[in-house]
Amino acid sequence: MPFACHKCDNGLCVRFSHLFEGDQEANMQDMARKERGGSTKLTAEQVKLIRTALNNGAVGAQLARDYGIAKSTVCDIKKGRSWPKEVNL
Repeated sequence: MPFACHKCDNGLCVRFSHLFEGDQEANMQDMARKERGGSTKLTAEQVKLIRTALNNGAVGAQLARDYGIAKSTVCDIKKGRSWPKEVNL
């Protein structure tokens, strides 16, 4: 299903020149590139460090404590549900 994504990041904006068509994945990638997402506590660099740590055997619960985030956030990062893996960090 197509999405109307916003270049200006204003969800109420309807100016045609501020919109582009995408899907959920494109919208999430755009959000991650811009380091947006409402209450995002992490930077792209921190997400990269978390992924590296997970790949090296770190425990998600400890990473959550270290970064002051929920364990589910670490899991979402690992699975690409938030901060999609396709986004170049």
